[in-house]
Amino acid sequence: MYFMLGNIAFEPVNLTDFNESHSADFAEHAVLKGKPKLQAMGEKLTDLSFAIRLHHKIGGVESRYQSLLSAKA
Repeated sequence: MYFMLGNIAFEPVNLTDFNESHSADFAEHAVLKGKPKLQAMGEKLTDLSFAIRLHHKIGGVESRYQSLLSAKA
């Protein structure tokens, strides 16, 4: 098992694409002379996105698809 979403287990063979992105918040402070000063305010949440392949030989496609739809809600 690679990871779980609720009670849905994913295997590495199902994953076809995986992306991860990081970002941070900065505040800008104006000054009388020179460039504005930046202050780090903290990191934002990490965004994860992935694509999976559902195939009838791997398992019940319809039941897994319905499980994903119910987990989305």
